[in-house]
Amino acid sequence: MKKKKKNRNNEKLSCEKKVELLKQYSDYKLILNMLNAVVIAVLLNREFVKNEIVKIQDELNQKSSGLYNENLQEIPKKTNIIYVIVSGLFFLIEYGRYEEELKKAKESENYEELKNTWINALSALLVFIAVNMSYTNLEI
Repeated sequence: MKKKKKNRNNEKLSCEKKVELLKQYSDYKLILNMLNAVVIAVLLNREFVKNEIVKIQDELNQKSSGLYNENLQEIPKKTNIIYVIVSGLFFLIEYGRYEEELKKAKESENYEELKNTWINALSALLVFIAVNMSYTNLEI
């Protein structure tokens, strides 16, 4: 009986801990969905490249194999949009973590974790900037 009471006490979470866990849960769910979007974009780009190979082969052989698909020409534009959105969301998540850590650091005066979250947020910002800069470059 005593063990069951201890387990129940351990299972009870403070309201703050529940909020923190729910925040982490939603962040990870969002990150998983963003990673899925990136994987889909990569697979679409793969199909585009395969289609370009068919196009080049048709030109080299001076005949039409019928395998070339004109509908795939818009894929790079669409996948670049996915990359911009995902990199922007990653930056927002990392910056949010930095802001939370900034509040904690002011209270506890422990700045080591703040430094790590700052580096993560800055890295995500630089990736976002790089993706935006190369957004219109559709060359392989």
